[in-house]
Amino acid sequence: MKFRAYDLIAQVIPGYVVIAVLDYFFDITFIDIASLSSVVIAYVVGYYLNTLSSWMEGVYFFFWRGVPSTKLLQDQGYWNVRLYESVAIRESLLDDTGSENPAFQFATALDAVSDGSNPRVQEFNESYSFSRGMLTCALVISVVVLTSEMEVNFITVFLLVLLVLISSIRAKQRAYYYVREVLATYWNLKKQQSNQAG
Repeated sequence: MKFRAYDLIAQVIPGYVVIAVLDYFFDITFIDIASLSSVVIAYVVGYYLNTLSSWMEGVYFFFWRGVPSTKLLQDQGYWNVRLYESVAIRESLLDDTGSENPAFQFATALDAVSDGSNPRVQEFNESYSFSRGMLTCALVISVVVLTSEMEVNFITVFLLVLLVLISSIRAKQRAYYYVREVLATYWNLKKQQSNQAG
């Protein structure tokens, strides 16, 4: 198994955050935050947070009012994230797949660009996964804080809601950026193939 910097950062940062919150609210004294063993524990906690965030993706899509790939293929962007030439891309995917199912169309586009010729696709995927993991981390922190025995005041609740809201907005933006990169790369590939054939 080959570890990259992303793998370490994406697991350790959320893991450390959760460990620090647990330590603060539940006084977990068996973990020395500054020790090497805490990095291993943070990695494991982060790994399971990442797993949980993957499982919760459908829930996030529900609260985001739709799957980003479906929305972009229907020419519905999010903030400044738009898919230019969405009609042409959708028609090309319809020709390639014979299906109007946006999930199938996106899977086809993703398969077409998964050769690694555009490293930005992988970078955007990692950025989205990290942001989704941080959203899950914010939710876990909120549950830990709200279920702790410490007194929780209005400001604490407000800050937790703000943390979850900001994390959700950022994860949604990153999801749209990732989908747009996949579809734009697919479209560029189709145009190159068309130019070579013509």
